[in-house]
Amino acid sequence: MKARRIGVAAALLALALVASAFAALHYYPVRPLHGHPGRLPDATVEERSLAPVLRDHVVAIASEPHNTDHPVALESAARYIELQIEKLGYRVERQEYVADGQKVRNIHTTLGQSGIGQSGIGIETFVIGAHYDSWRYAPGANDNGTGTAALLELARLPKTHRPKRHVIRLVFFVNEEPPHFLQDTMGSAHFARWLAGREKVRAMISLETLGSYSDAPGTQSFPPPLGLIYASRGNFVAFVGTTRARAFVHEALGAFRRNAAFPSIGGVGPDFVPGIVWSDHASFDEHGIPALMITDTAPFRYAHYHTRSDTADKLDFERLARVTKGVERMLREIAD
Repeated sequence: MKARRIGVAAALLALALVASAFAALHYYPVRPLHGHPGRLPDATVEERSLAPVLRDHVVAIASEPHNTDHPVALESAARYIELQIEKLGYRVERQEYVADGQKVRNIHTTLGQSGIGQSGIGIETFVIGAHYDSWRYAPGANDNGTGTAALLELARLPKTHRPKRHVIRLVFFVNEEPPHFLQDTMGSAHFARWLAGREKVRAMISLETLGSYSDAPGTQSFPPPLGLIYASRGNFVAFVGTTRARAFVHEALGAFRRNAAFPSIGGVGPDFVPGIVWSDHASFDEHGIPALMITDTAPFRYAHYHTRSDTADKLDFERLARVTKGVERMLREIAD
C-alpha cells in the first residue's frame, strides 16, 4: 500500500511538472526562444555613426548621481533632455509635481496629431518612455542613461515617417528609482494616471537599461526557473511584460525580429516574478494598458547595476545603436 501511495504521488508530481512546462511555454510568446542566433552582421554606417551620439547623450545625462537626493544634477539632466527635444523642433511639455519637498517633472513631447479627445475617430496614443533619474549614489550610465539616450534618438523617427493611425508620446520619467519606485511619487505613476483619464492609450513601451552585452558563456542569469530555458550568454535584448501584456509582447517582439538582426528573447509572467515589473511599464499595466519593458535584463547581467561604477566606459554603444535602430524600425511597423 505504501509503495502504491508513493507511485501515485510520483505520477501526480510528473503530471504537475508536465502541466507546468506546457503553461510556461504558453507564456513564452515567440519561438525560437532566442532570436537571431549566430554571428551579428556588420554594423551599418548609420549604426556606427549613431553609437558616439548615444555615448554623448549618456555622458551628458548620467556622469554623476541625479535624483531627488542630488537635485542640481537632476535638474541638469532634465534641461539637457529638453534642449535636445527643442533642437529637433518639437514642443517640450512638462508635468510638474512635488516629491521630497522639491519640484520635479516628467518631460514629454507629442509626435503626430494630438490624441486628446480624438478616440472617437480612431486616433490612439502610443507611449514610449524611459526614466532619466539614477539610483542614490550611482551615476546611472546604463540605468538609465542608455534608455534615455535611445529615446532621444527615437525622436528623429517622424522626420522621415509620420504615423497615421497613432499619436506617439515620448516621455522622460522622473523618480523611477527607490525610494519612489511603485510609490505615488513615481513619475510614471503620475503620467499614467493623467493620460489614462484623457486619451485612449493603445500600448506603452519602457526602455530600461540597454547598454550591457557579452558573448561569453555564463554572463547571463535569470530568476528561477527561467535559467533552465534561456541561454547563459548576455548578448540579447529582452521584451518583458505581465501576463496581461502577452499579446502586445508577441506583436512588438515579432516586429523587432523582422526588422533587426539582433538576438532577442521575450517572456511574460505574473508581477511577483523578479524583474517583470521593474520599470515604468508597471504604472501603465496598473491601468489595464498593454505595457512592456525592453531591457538588457539589468542586475541579471550587469555587475555595475545600482553602484558607483555604473559609468559610460562599461557600455557597448555599438550594440546599443543596433538596438535603438531596431526599435525605431519596430515602431514604424506597429505604430502605423
